[in-house]
Amino acid sequence: MGYSKKIVTLLIFLSMIFVFSGAVWAVANDSMVSTSAVNATDPPSSTVKLIFIHHSCGGNWLSDGDGNLGSVLNNNNYYVSESDYGWDAQPNDNLGDHTDTQDWPSWFNDVKMPYVYNSDYHSAYTNTIANPGGENEIIMFKSCFPLSEVEDSIDDEKAIYNSLKPYFAAHPDKFFVLITPPGETDVDSYLKTRELCEWLVNNETGWLAGYTQRNVFVFDFYGVLSETNSHHRWINDSIEHVYASNYDGISPYHNGDDHTNAMGNQKATSEFVPLLNYYYHLWKNDTWINSTAPVLSVDPVGGYYYSPLNITISSNIPATIYYTLDGTNPTLSSAVYTGPITINTSTTLKYLGINETEGSSRIYISNYLIYSLVKYSYKVKVKYKLSNKKYRFKTKVKVKKWYKYHGKWRYKWVYKWKYYWDYKYGYRYETRWASKWVLT
Repeated sequence: MGYSKKIVTLLIFLSMIFVFSGAVWAVANDSMVSTSAVNATDPPSSTVKLIFIHHSCGGNWLSDGDGNLGSVLNNNNYYVSESDYGWDAQPNDNLGDHTDTQDWPSWFNDVKMPYVYNSDYHSAYTNTIANPGGENEIIMFKSCFPLSEVEDSIDDEKAIYNSLKPYFAAHPDKFFVLITPPGETDVDSYLKTRELCEWLVNNETGWLAGYTQRNVFVFDFYGVLSETNSHHRWINDSIEHVYASNYDGISPYHNGDDHTNAMGNQKATSEFVPLLNYYYHLWKNDTWINSTAPVLSVDPVGGYYYSPLNITISSNIPATIYYTLDGTNPTLSSAVYTGPITINTSTTLKYLGINETEGSSRIYISNYLIYSLVKYSYKVKVKYKLSNKKYRFKTKVKVKKWYKYHGKWRYKWVYKWKYYWDYKYGYRYETRWASKWVLT
């Protein structure tokens, strides 16, 4: 074993000791981040005031016997207030009725938000813990299910969400939690809706890319409810954000109504609250973040592609990069990155970087969905005339016959025979060819 290999091994051993003493790695991307901590998802040590801006779906999610979110938040030291239909910031402004995506700039400003910070209003849930007093520190906000339809473009939604960031950045003493709008039973724009949600969640290339504060967290409520195997959760000391392979825009969590049923709401509660605890600790700097470890980036980023890719991985400081292509977490025994990685089929790339003096980065994940144009054949039934025909009858028909008379065109009516025949038809199958994009 060479000298550098011994140093790396020693660093890994020391980092394991550090992990078991309560260290964590920071969250970096939308899919999964390697994080190791004993208390990363523990509740806050004292009661924190939270207000949830919602309508009917949010009320169901909070309610006992439905989503149970209110009671679980209480059990995790969050005192819950709400804004619902009929809530006013300033007298008679009816702000609570307006929670569509395009309405959020009307909320997040220095005129309306002080009323939100100081509200103790309740509608769907009654707390079982004492009000600690003071302002609401956490502001959760969510639009209702009709906003899961985004039509043909998400550029307008992106512009609205981007317009909120200056306000968030100017108020680092508050923690803002965006809940993506839950889906209707059947979402027509499901591909674009997923694209928007992934953009919102992905901190590397999405909405919060380059945002330097830690006071914004996005929970993909829509994604969690989209399929039974879709998740946004803390699992195996990691954050997982994934859409099921059978995602088709038709949610299984409805009972003949576009409002989410209790099973879906309870699933969302179980996945949301641990993440809220984790991001709350990050915001409060309660966790130990290795800020000098390598920060990796990949080009191109994960997504949908229609040709093979050559993927490059880079680090902000010198580092040995280990990677896998089979879905397992990289270790010192994994392949070492030495140059572009070629992938021809759909692949999950996981990678980490190790610097001999600054330690290990978190594990990054990039999911690549590669489509291939496949030629295929199919049979069609074709009708055609047989060569033999049978005379049926004839009849005289009146037609115009044109002629010139003294330099002018004239016509007269004449009669001619028109013959009618009976044809016999046959059928045959012909092979046709076409092409389609297929996920590899």
